[in-house]
Amino acid sequence: MSRYECSAKKAKYGADSTAKKIDSSESWREKRKQYLTEKAKDVEFPTASEAKLEPKFMYDNETFVIHICFKCRQANRKMEAVDIDEEHQKLELVLCKICRSNYNIQRRSKFFNHELLLFKMSMEG
Repeated sequence: MSRYECSAKKAKYGADSTAKKIDSSESWREKRKQYLTEKAKDVEFPTASEAKLEPKFMYDNETFVIHICFKCRQANRKMEAVDIDEEHQKLELVLCKICRSNYNIQRRSKFFNHELLLFKMSMEG
């Protein structure tokens, strides 16, 4: 877009375009809130068995990624790191049922939607 076209657009829309953008962002937020409210009606909280963590499955991969909510982050900030030896520290991790369940879902999804497909591709090709 040339400089002239930009100037023409600014002159054409003027200060009113800024006001329209603010109004549209507010309506977007309202629409998003309505959408989330509607979707939340069908969502159920995870059960205790869905949220149970198994350390023997948690540490198999090269990387350890876990998504945690704000309340869990706040709780974990208060935890102390314990020195095991010169190279290692022990960290305790506080996770709510939703965060634990999400970790399990993430781990299973990676296995069924990524690792199995890679295995199948290596077997076929």
